Amino acid sequence: GEADLLEYPVLQEELALAVPLTHPLATETTVSISALKTRDMVMLEHGHCLRDKTLELCSADSPSGCIHATSLETLRFMVKSKIGTALVPAMAVHFDKNRDLVKYLPFEAPAPSRTLGIAVSKRSSFVNDAQELAEFLGGLNVSANRLGS
Repeated sequence: GEADLLEYPVLQEELALAVPLTHPLATETTVSISALKTRDMVMLEHGHCLRDKTLELCSADSPSGCIHATSLETLRFMVKSKIGTALVPAMAVHFDKNRDLVKYLPFEAPAPSRTLGIAVSKRSSFVNDAQELAEFLGGLNVSANRLGS
């Protein structure tokens, strides 16, 4: 279980709202958290941090009629297909080569984010290595985790 794991944070990654170009919010330059509605959201399946973050931001425990995706790429395709809107991590925004059918809106400050890190079993012989790797990676100037980059 999680009690057996040590977690070492590496970086905070901003989240964006992905909307189809025909969505009413597509004309905006930023979006507020209050604009999120679970009935319009496409989410990853149970167990994904982006699903948990979406529910947290929408203040919902169990959205009714929610459509689920199995992967980030499927989620993005569902937004492009006008099925709904979705929270998307900044790195996925930067590496989307097909932005012709979707708009990624940064959130107004303070922007929601997720923590990326390294987890290792407390009993592992690699605990020190994991900690050193997390410190090294955290010290890199990674701009892809921010939307303004």
